[in-house]
Amino acid sequence: RAKFCPECAPPVHRAVAQVSGERRQATVLFAALVDSTLTSQQVDAEDFAAAVLAYQEMGRRAIVEVEGHLANYLGDGLLGVFGYPRIHEDDALRAIRAALRLLDGLEELRRQFPTVPLAARVGIHSGLIVVGEMGSAERSDTSVFGDTPNIAARVEGFAAAGTVAISQATFELVERYVTAEDLGRHELKGVI
Repeated sequence: RAKFCPECAPPVHRAVAQVSGERRQATVLFAALVDSTLTSQQVDAEDFAAAVLAYQEMGRRAIVEVEGHLANYLGDGLLGVFGYPRIHEDDALRAIRAALRLLDGLEELRRQFPTVPLAARVGIHSGLIVVGEMGSAERSDTSVFGDTPNIAARVEGFAAAGTVAISQATFELVERYVTAEDLGRHELKGVI
């Protein structure tokens, strides 16, 4: 039954996809640099790469320092999850704190990389996700599925540079603790 000679060749293993996601109520943070494509065309490629990597590391720290989980780097963006793998009663507030830390950290990065104009904006949404380590034996990542990360990314698009935009669902979880300006109702592309 062997597909190889067990006496003269090493065994061959097939990579099998694994899915071990779980359903969670969580808050998702999506942060991205503003006009990064244009910036990448206007500055030295190595300077730009160094600045983006420094921004991603600073963003990772901002997320994990408040006990969030960095799920993915998405180009010049970051996807953070609050409520996985640990759940806190104040995960939505932790996401906002991480977002503000990230935006505050840009000031230092601007001094460090004066030739690279750096600005970011952040979108946050709370809702149901499926999250977990998914992939194969060769490569697995934290994957986040559902409307919540998609809505967080769409909400990020409504934030002005240097600000955090949160959805109504997130605002309802934190309204006693934050001051917010109502941005009105928006249609979110691809969201019903």
